[in-house]
Amino acid sequence: MGGGGQERGRLGSRAVALHRARGGGRELGACISHWCSREPPSSAAAAKPTAARPPPPLCAQVVVLFAIQHGYCDAVPPQQTGDHLAGALAHVRAAAPEALREIGATKQLTAAAERGIEAALQQYVTQLAGSSVSSA
Repeated sequence: MGGGGQERGRLGSRAVALHRARGGGRELGACISHWCSREPPSSAAAAKPTAARPPPPLCAQVVVLFAIQHGYCDAVPPQQTGDHLAGALAHVRAAAPEALREIGATKQLTAAAERGIEAALQQYVTQLAGSSVSSA
């Protein structure tokens, strides 16, 4: 999407803001792991050292960071961000498995994988918007 350093800066700012809004007690990497694994929040989980749990797969990290960086969480209240990201990740896993396989195989976000993730995330937010309109 362009913007290079500006995009990275926005990603960092958004990730830090989300981290602080969720209590800021754990390191940012632990928060991303939490979003990727969708563990229920608990004070016991927050007290665990981050090294006790392996990091989430690279493809899950890429999807979560891509969603944050490209604004798919901007309209989500901070306390709902974890559930939103978990739902987005689940949708991408179902809608674009080939994109995730490509990331796993190449260890890179290729243009094809990026297009697949972007389309799946767009579909996810469109579905959410449609369900909120029909429930209103």
